[in-house]
Amino acid sequence: MSRLSCNPCALVCLVALGCEPVATSRPAPRVQVVAFTAAWCGPCKRAAPVLASLQDAGVPITTVDIDQHPGLARSYNVSSVPTFLVLTDASVVRTHDVNEVSRLCRQRGRQ
Repeated sequence: MSRLSCNPCALVCLVALGCEPVATSRPAPRVQVVAFTAAWCGPCKRAAPVLASLQDAGVPITTVDIDQHPGLARSYNVSSVPTFLVLTDASVVRTHDVNEVSRLCRQRGRQ
């Protein structure tokens, strides 16, 4: 049986972005990140290498530009950028600190 390899919160975000979810027999990742950013945001640009490193390590990262998707940002109550949602099966953690994202991904990925 195939299942969507995506946290439900991330799935809602991806569908809102117009992405087609892909059915797969692979298990869902233990941790995923949704990063709300903006092209003009200096802290977002400084966070990019950390996010790229996490992605290279196998953490799925979905980036949402708040200027291109203002309705999605509103629906997730994003009032400042960067805002990161770290998603697991059991929880959603919201933070503005990319180092916290990295720590949570390492911690939750081992559970």
